[in-house]
Amino acid sequence: MDLDSIADSITKRGFATPVIFLLEASKPLRGILNVSTSAFAPLIGSIIGISRIAEIGKILQDPESFESLIKLLEERRQKPL
Repeated sequence: MDLDSIADSITKRGFATPVIFLLEASKPLRGILNVSTSAFAPLIGSIIGISRIAEIGKILQDPESFESLIKLLEERRQKPL
């Protein structure tokens, strides 16, 4: 799974804006969120699929991936479906 497919999946379901908001708000807590990913697996899984939970953990560990996901979501949110 790559960032593009995750961003596409989130955008397709209409969650781009709330996810961008949550990602931006959680930047200072990224380390804690990485650890607690498994606790939120059912919620996150309902949005992007359970199989992508490990990928979310990787994104939370890497600051560049975290920022890239935000940028991808912002770009896709601007494009008409």
